[in-house]
Amino acid sequence: MSKRRPTGPSRDARDVEERDQLLGMLNSHGQSFLSSFELPAGKPAASKSSKRKRRRQESQETAIMKPDDKREEPKASSPVPSASTSKTPDVIVFDARAGTSSQPLVRAKGKGFMSSKIHHVQSESQLKPPSDEGDAESDQEISNAKNDKLLHELVHSQLLSNPHVFDAKQGSAKRSRTVAGRLLELADDAKIGRGAEALEAKENSHHAKRVRLGLMDKAKQREAKALEEAKTLGNYHPSIKKNFDTLGSGGAKRRRERGLALGIGKFRNGALTLSKNDIKSVEGAVPSTGLRKGRRH
Repeated sequence: MSKRRPTGPSRDARDVEERDQLLGMLNSHGQSFLSSFELPAGKPAASKSSKRKRRRQESQETAIMKPDDKREEPKASSPVPSASTSKTPDVIVFDARAGTSSQPLVRAKGKGFMSSKIHHVQSESQLKPPSDEGDAESDQEISNAKNDKLLHELVHSQLLSNPHVFDAKQGSAKRSRTVAGRLLELADDAKIGRGAEALEAKENSHHAKRVRLGLMDKAKQREAKALEEAKTLGNYHPSIKKNFDTLGSGGAKRRRERGLALGIGKFRNGALTLSKNDIKSVEGAVPSTGLRKGRRH
């Protein structure tokens, strides 16, 4: 009968080889993992060689142990970076004291760059000496700004603020016509309170004659109606009759005499007629006979 060869030593040799391979892979992985961190440069190079010797001794001592223990012990003995080594990059890169000094400067530059007031940035970079022309221009600009402000206040407070004329219910066309009439009154181109009527009469002059006559008749009817309403309500007085008259109905106009108004006489039937008073005013005052008879010497 043939005897079987013992298989124990061959299995142990295979386990040792597998264990060496795993240790080599783990060692290479640990070295690559450690190389990714920036380790402090103050440590001597002799520590690496001592670590390698320790690893070799540990591998020889654990050759007799079981395969399960062999796989667990290298994991325990594998070099793991400590908390101090993992935090060193944070301390070096993210230093709080280094960022505090430069941060306000960066913010200030950003505000200056993104500011809408570009003239302030240019004034800081380009400082020119003051001149007489610049002072005159600045004074003129200041005076113009004051005048604009004053005009804005006058227009919105006094000139156009007439509560009796403006109405919230009136349309935009009537409101614009009222404003234009008020401006005509302020420019002395129309009487006070007659600016809108004067503007309306000027606009109506561009229409045809038939349309103008119709508008005038309607205006007279409205005038008569307003006068009757004032009389029935007791608000009418002969002294305020002109307030109910329109611009065109000013009463009977006086006919102008021909000729020069500053001369003497009147021009009638193609001839200049002189009265006795005109002749006396030229010759001088002559005492009358009736006054002489009444005097006593």
